[in-house]
Amino acid sequence: MVKWRESREQGAARCGLIAVTLGLLAACAATPAPPSVPVQQAPLSGDYVSSSSSESGYSSADYRSAKGLAVPHRARLTDPTRLSVRPDLYTLSFAVREQRESSHAALDAARTSSDRVSAELLKALGPAAATKVKGFTLTRVTRASKQLGILASVDGTLEVRVTEDQDFWARGRLFTTLVETTQAIAEAAGSDQDPMRAVSFEPPQAVVSDPERYRPELVQRWVQRLRDFTTTAEAAAAPLVVRDCTPPGAVTQAALSFDEVSLELAITCRIDTRAAANALPSSREP
Repeated sequence: MVKWRESREQGAARCGLIAVTLGLLAACAATPAPPSVPVQQAPLSGDYVSSSSSESGYSSADYRSAKGLAVPHRARLTDPTRLSVRPDLYTLSFAVREQRESSHAALDAARTSSDRVSAELLKALGPAAATKVKGFTLTRVTRASKQLGILASVDGTLEVRVTEDQDFWARGRLFTTLVETTQAIAEAAGSDQDPMRAVSFEPPQAVVSDPERYRPELVQRWVQRLRDFTTTAEAAAAPLVVRDCTPPGAVTQAALSFDEVSLELAITCRIDTRAAANALPSSREP
């Protein structure tokens, strides 16, 4: 039988190693689990919302489990004289600002910034996008009656054409790219060396480029609603007639979402009984 012997120093080293190992295991066991961080949801613009989830699986189909998720209540068209159509254009306005010692230098710097913004937008959005400069303003910056410089602000518009064959998801991706690109450009424009430099964008809007082409259909909808009303409301002994109509104005529009626009044509007329209308004096009489 072979007996293993170790020196006193070797035994002490082995005991020390075991003690260190047990200490590490105890420390690992005592380390608390990291606290859970609540998920934050921050709206970007329009209908676009950035969100994330820390859960890795699906829960049971219980409405109470959908914490923090609200169902949006979108407007529904109930007026039959209005028309719901898909937009064919996304548009927004933008502005850039630069400060220099002289007016011409400030305007040149603002032009350079405007050209750079346009180039970045066209690169991200493709050939369907187009920018146009609308105007500029010059402002003198003073402190205690001493001129510090000149601010030049240039403003313009961005238009992105949307085709009829682009479905909901294709338009959603385009709208998302538009929102994220404009936000990235605005954030990158800040400078500690030049605090007056800035780029600003308005929220994008979904519009119909030529709402007047829907005028005939809107007029027909109004006439049909008027006929339905007069047929229901008039009595056999007192038929109704329409008179004193004001000329309709322009076709107005309102965006319901990034993929739906409401069109309306305001028409005002007066409805009276036929007997009362015949009793009125003619406008051709002296």
